[in-house]
Amino acid sequence: MDIVINGRRLIDLARGIEQPFATAEKRPYLAGAYQNLEPWAVLLPAQYLLPENDNHIPVLIYGACGDWGCWPLEARITVETDKVIWHNFY
Repeated sequence: MDIVINGRRLIDLARGIEQPFATAEKRPYLAGAYQNLEPWAVLLPAQYLLPENDNHIPVLIYGACGDWGCWPLEARITVETDKVIWHNFY
């Protein structure tokens, strides 16, 4: 499932931020090298992206291995009455 934030794909947003760092390390192919989450984790009635605690949650999975524990892009997701905030990416 492709996650889109404010009209831009999350993978593209991550690639844009990571590209200078990956290029400086002479590994530009690593920037944005993610795959999207599976539909079971994203589509309702799934509760995966609606956390009940303040932990970081994998929102993209590293594409080379496809394992949730292998270098994911994580974020905190805060659900408020009128908005959802994705923050503290790492």
